[in-house]
Amino acid sequence: MATFIQTSGGYLRSTRINYWTIFAVQTFVALFAILVNVSKPVDFGKFHPNDIMAYFIPTIALGGLIASQIIFKQRLHRISERSQFKQKLECYKSALMTRFALLEGPNLMVLAAYFFTDNPLYLAMAILSLVVYLSALPNVKSISRDLKLTSEESAHLGNPAYPLA
Repeated sequence: MATFIQTSGGYLRSTRINYWTIFAVQTFVALFAILVNVSKPVDFGKFHPNDIMAYFIPTIALGGLIASQIIFKQRLHRISERSQFKQKLECYKSALMTRFALLEGPNLMVLAAYFFTDNPLYLAMAILSLVVYLSALPNVKSISRDLKLTSEESAHLGNPAYPLA
């Protein structure tokens, strides 16, 4: 059985593929919800203090945004204790996937709420969450900054042919 040695270019490519796939899923769900609700008149809903959705959906959306940042920062702090470059990158990818999941899950719930209620405020929350998600695009500069890589490690990460052995 042949062994596969990943390069830093392959690492970045696979990380970006995961990133854009998660973004595409959220975008397609948003477009589907918009297309289904486009023929309905805009209705901001009638606020009722006992309506759980009026509290639950914004709380979930905000909670996902805050949790993604806090947990990502905690995991980054633990990564700095790793000594090997490859270990740092593997742990960083795991931290990124956790961050992406904590941004995606609540956003999909907000989009489902928009789909069922046709309340444009939920759509605005989903779009805001997508903008935050877009700011988390992994690249050499952000990875180097987040992991506090040395100049040598940053050069290795920037070299697409560098083997991560």
